[in-house]
Amino acid sequence: MKLVLAVVFGQAISLAVCFIDVIAKALNLHGSHFSAFLDFGGYAMLALIFLPAHYVRWSASPYDALKLPATDEGAGGEALGTADKFAGLKVLAVALTDAAAAYTATVAYQHNVSVASVALLNSFAIPCAMLLSYFMLGARYTARHGLGVSLALTGLVVVVVADVQKASDGKADPDSVYGDALTLLSAALYALSNVLSEKLVKSGSMSFFLAWLGVGGAILMGLQTGVFEPGLVIGAPWSVDAAVPLLYVAFTLLFAFVYAMCAKYLAMYDAVALNLSFLSTNVYGVVLGVLLFDEVFQWLSMIGFCFIVGGLTVYHWPARAPVAVDEQTA
Repeated sequence: MKLVLAVVFGQAISLAVCFIDVIAKALNLHGSHFSAFLDFGGYAMLALIFLPAHYVRWSASPYDALKLPATDEGAGGEALGTADKFAGLKVLAVALTDAAAAYTATVAYQHNVSVASVALLNSFAIPCAMLLSYFMLGARYTARHGLGVSLALTGLVVVVVADVQKASDGKADPDSVYGDALTLLSAALYALSNVLSEKLVKSGSMSFFLAWLGVGGAILMGLQTGVFEPGLVIGAPWSVDAAVPLLYVAFTLLFAFVYAMCAKYLAMYDAVALNLSFLSTNVYGVVLGVLLFDEVFQWLSMIGFCFIVGGLTVYHWPARAPVAVDEQTA
């Protein structure tokens, strides 16, 4: 049952991420071409939901709300009352890394990078997460974990092949090389963000982490919006097209939901498993593209999906996260 929960939970998050991408695409089709302002709304919603929740649950004063209750249970356990005075700075560092990854990915799309290339290059986050977890969290991996990762990456390659077959123009664009480099950088930053997030949610209050991730992300994306996108925000058809404000609100709510679920997943499992789960986002994108945007369905995508789910099953079997060094020597 735990194995099934691990796989299904990860796929639910992956599907939600796909819906976020669909909403962003729909906003673009409706004449709203901002990106930082989208993320600003999502981070702000995260802060609005979890900052009051953290304050009410753990603190008697606004100053106490800035402290991270320590736990002795791990994996999102209950607080005992002591606090890490640097906790806020740690979460803000995660927010900075996450925001930088999101911005880098957005810029990459502006340099003629194909969806297939992005899917393949984003898989770079998996070895990055494994390497960072090895050094930062003391995680140790077995041959089973390696086999699971290999199966999932094989599935991703199948999905990419399906996308390439669907493409009508195979000409290379020199500008895409720069976009590919940015995509690799974004993947590495996301891996770092996920590993740091895993460390924090397994050692403290999840409501604190989500609240101050939202605050930090909203500040950073708000500044970015003010510098780069004021014209795009003002010029969006807010009153002319009623779908734009509704889509924007839907994006912010789903953004907050996904980040909350990711934090819970990281508390229960690990960053590598989360990145593996995200590989199937492209498969769900194919299905939603057929249903919503009249795109051509590729059966190879379903074969790739089977490989990805199979890899996740092998990775989680017997539903235990990679063992840390201190656990091995205990």
